[in-house]
Amino acid sequence: MRNIRRMRAIIAIVIIIAIVASGAVGFWFGQNGEMENERTEKELIVRFLNIGHGLSILITTPDDKNILIDAGSFDNFISTVDFIEDLNITRIDAFIITHPHPDHVSFAAEVFERVEVLEVYMPGNEDDLEPELWSSVMNAAIAEGCPIYDDKTLEPGDYLQLSEDVSFRLMWIDANATLINDSCIVLRMDYKSTSFLFTADIENAAESAMIALGMDLDVDILQVAHHGVDSGTSGEFLNLSTPEVGIISCGLGYGTPHVPQPRVIERLNGIPIYVTMYNSVVVVSVKDDTYNVFYV
Repeated sequence: MRNIRRMRAIIAIVIIIAIVASGAVGFWFGQNGEMENERTEKELIVRFLNIGHGLSILITTPDDKNILIDAGSFDNFISTVDFIEDLNITRIDAFIITHPHPDHVSFAAEVFERVEVLEVYMPGNEDDLEPELWSSVMNAAIAEGCPIYDDKTLEPGDYLQLSEDVSFRLMWIDANATLINDSCIVLRMDYKSTSFLFTADIENAAESAMIALGMDLDVDILQVAHHGVDSGTSGEFLNLSTPEVGIISCGLGYGTPHVPQPRVIERLNGIPIYVTMYNSVVVVSVKDDTYNVFYV
């Protein structure tokens, strides 16, 4: 038992050292970053919100479109809406609900209640963890009265007309996936010469399916799948995506296994990693042909 505890402690230290070290390497990308409230014209801002263990990403495009990817947490740490209101945002042009698990939708009904939402994108399946929570989200979406797009109207490869300046392409959606995590909406975003891949909680099956479809996965900035759990972010997937930066949204509320897991950090192999759990909001700003990554 003592040996097991010692091994767990060593693994935890290795993960923290790897993250801190890679973050130090990655600081070069963000050392000249503008402050949060100094956004300039023709600038793309992507905020990976620190809402505890979950995922919530707020994208503000150069043409002032607000796109929200997920709004959930197991920790109930800080609500997504608190961040939105602090930024004086009253309208979400597109709310992308990648899948119905609580750590991605626990604040979603609140978003509908307190912010105007113009359209919603979701896979179209049901939650297998907290069906009552998912029912409240669906009721709030229906009450909003905005268009709701799902797997009946969307398919991999579709371009979503969310902004005139920024390209959004649907890379994956499958409401009938064996695992709900593999049903996730996966989105590629391109602005100028900078590209992002938002992978939500996909696991190896969805990664392999996108590879088989010949999707262009080569990007600059990767949202590391499933909060850094080892069931995703395979070596083959990383060889094709070749990210320059990895961003992990996670918190202490996940329990066991602790995330991000060591083998995921090993596969990222020196790529600068930014983690919401140990810091605050991770911000990526893109202006012209350069990007900066920094914490606020």
